[in-house]
Amino acid sequence: MAEAELSGAGVCGIMPLDGLRVRLFDVEPWGTRMAKKENRVMVVLACNECKRRNYNTQKNKQHTSDRLELSKYCRFCRCHRPHRETK
Repeated sequence: MAEAELSGAGVCGIMPLDGLRVRLFDVEPWGTRMAKKENRVMVVLACNECKRRNYNTQKNKQHTSDRLELSKYCRFCRCHRPHRETK
């Protein structure tokens, strides 16, 4: 690859490290992105009538500390029923 091709703005380039390995680099410097905070957890929703576990979803532990309850379609009951978070 010619050096003139690498001089353009927004172009990725190739930089040799030790002769065998090659690292791709971009114009955006490493470490500029912030890490996500792990506030969201996976929960399982079960139908209140038939007790079958139908849905997996996520919830924010800080904003919703109590059990989550949503009206969802149960394919076993074949109608909309309230689904509650299980452990």
